Amino acid sequence: LILQLECIVVEDIFLQPLISQTLAALLTKYRIDTVLKAPQHAQREHDAAKLLPALLKAVCSETVAAREIALTWIIDLLSHWDPPAASHLAQFLLQDEDRNVAQRA
Repeated sequence: LILQLECIVVEDIFLQPLISQTLAALLTKYRIDTVLKAPQHAQREHDAAKLLPALLKAVCSETVAAREIALTWIIDLLSHWDPPAASHLAQFLLQDEDRNVAQRA
């Protein structure tokens, strides 16, 4: 997961759709696991801490695809695991140059 997030930040435009699809599939799995396993609060914070550096890179990326997928992960997963961190990252994207990203944030 973290490797995929880092790849979307640096990949050229031709591979970004494939990486986005992979990350969307992983997000679906993470959502299912989160609902079925209902991890403890400490485990969710631990998982969020591992994910934050890659999400931060994606949020600060020059590519719109990276920022879009990061926002999806922030909204759909991180907001449940670590709401304050999700809020800070989403607030940063409120000023995004891409209108769609800014509106979703």
